[in-house]
Amino acid sequence: MNIPAHESEEITPPSSLRGLPLTPPPTDEKGAPDTSYILREIAKHRSYNTGQTIFKVDKRVWAALSPLLLRPDKSKYTRKLRLSGRISEQLRLLSRGFGSAADFAKDIRHVGSTTIRPRDPEYGTHDPDSSFHHLKSPSSTVIIEVAHIQREKKLRTLADDYILGSNLEIRVVVGVDIEYSKSKRATFSIWRARIQNDKVWVVEPTVENQIFRYDDGKPNVDQNAGLRLRLEDFADQKVCRQFEDLDRDIFVSYTELYQYLEEAEVMTKISKSTKPVRDPLLIKRPRTKTPKEELDERDQAAYAEDEERVSKRQDLDDSSYKESSSECS
Repeated sequence: MNIPAHESEEITPPSSLRGLPLTPPPTDEKGAPDTSYILREIAKHRSYNTGQTIFKVDKRVWAALSPLLLRPDKSKYTRKLRLSGRISEQLRLLSRGFGSAADFAKDIRHVGSTTIRPRDPEYGTHDPDSSFHHLKSPSSTVIIEVAHIQREKKLRTLADDYILGSNLEIRVVVGVDIEYSKSKRATFSIWRARIQNDKVWVVEPTVENQIFRYDDGKPNVDQNAGLRLRLEDFADQKVCRQFEDLDRDIFVSYTELYQYLEEAEVMTKISKSTKPVRDPLLIKRPRTKTPKEELDERDQAAYAEDEERVSKRQDLDDSSYKESSSECS
């Protein structure tokens, strides 16, 4: 996709719009494209995986766009990995039972990719791929990160930030690492907080680099092995003390993980093969562009909606349940 450039302005082309921000030009030249138009073009680029795009922007437009474009661009197919949906299914089944564990499960919600802000300001703010939040807890307590470009060291750092930054309110971080550059290996690790002999809390893997798809793309068929979480992971310790019988497991087998990953890759392949088509039978009237160059609230909302749809889409209807919460006596 190529956008005509005005000859009077200097162009600074980015190498790619995927994962790299627009580069501000060295001059304060006028006549830059409208921010709304640029955001729509970026959304199309990400949606249809088109080639390099060249934009000319002045400093005012760059100041408006850069906060959005500097955010990391995560892989689209990771949002299609139905791991969270399988976990939610098991929680839903538990919630339909009777007793304290059922009452506990009824108040667990899959909240998707939500911003996690640290309690401790020494740690960073992050947007996980998925998270679970108990209605009685102050924050999410189960975090899931899916990555094919973040190596083990990066996932380990994220686990530290999530758990220690939350002052241990986050109970567990699950990291799924998918290799593509040299093989088709896919693994997962689980991190939890542990107190050392010197009474210092650290984050360590309790499960590390468990392979559910081998280098050659074949599945690990061990039916007795998989990703295992505890029911008590889904709320902070203070809330858990209000319930009994929480020694239940949430289990996703290697075979299920492999199946979900294969499905996600198929959906992504189909999505990437879809080309933009103009329908001559559809009569459209786009809204009138305003001369205002700075990003207003409507622009931000429209861009967030486009970005959510094309790169962070999650089927919450499948993965979350909407049972009415009940109070425990």
